[in-house]
Amino acid sequence: MKKLLILSALFIFACSSDDSIDLSEDEFSKFEGLWSGSIGDVSKGTWTFSIDQLGVVSGSITSFEYNEMYSINGNINESGFIESNVTSIQSSTNSSVGLFSGNVDQGQFFGSFSNENYSNSNNITGDISTGDESTIVNTWYFYSAEYPNGDIYYSDNQIYCPNLFMKFNENGTFTDYFVADYSANPNPICDEEDAFFGTFSVQDGYYQFTYEAGGNQDLSGSDIYITYPDSETMMYEFDSVLWTYKLNP
Repeated sequence: MKKLLILSALFIFACSSDDSIDLSEDEFSKFEGLWSGSIGDVSKGTWTFSIDQLGVVSGSITSFEYNEMYSINGNINESGFIESNVTSIQSSTNSSVGLFSGNVDQGQFFGSFSNENYSNSNNITGDISTGDESTIVNTWYFYSAEYPNGDIYYSDNQIYCPNLFMKFNENGTFTDYFVADYSANPNPICDEEDAFFGTFSVQDGYYQFTYEAGGNQDLSGSDIYITYPDSETMMYEFDSVLWTYKLNP
């Protein structure tokens, strides 16, 4: 009889634990998604973060003012308040930079970013990304490049390395592995370790890609309008070339 009572107690405890997990997930589901916006005037910088089903916040900030990239790591509470620590992306020691905090309310975010390294604080605003905008979070493989004269170069062309890709992460960072040799006798040097690293943000379908081209003093950015003609395809135009990427190589 004692064994039966013990087993019953364990069963009740297990059910209670599972229920608490379900409640916790439901508690934050209304905030879940990809969020993006700017630091004050967008010329000062951009940010992107994601909120998962447990209320964990992870993201990145790009400061155009100081030519630096930062990581955001924190949590959101049941009332929609976010408090996150900001650390340096470039530093191997993840040195502290400051605090990123604010409130989520009806799909909008209002808060502040305190940069202790430069003793300043800026207001930050943004929105939750639409379903289409959030589609970018995936690994996309280069498919083709279409030029204004009608020429189309596909990924199997000898000028390209195989399996070129762009990988976008929920924390607002991305990896761009693209190598091409446009010489008369192409022989591209293919090494994924040479891939470019950067951050992205999105407003109204326009994505800003900012590349860390050569350390924290060499950031470059550009706005790209991306479309998703189907669930497997991403397309955008840059330098008059229409670039197409697919989910499957």
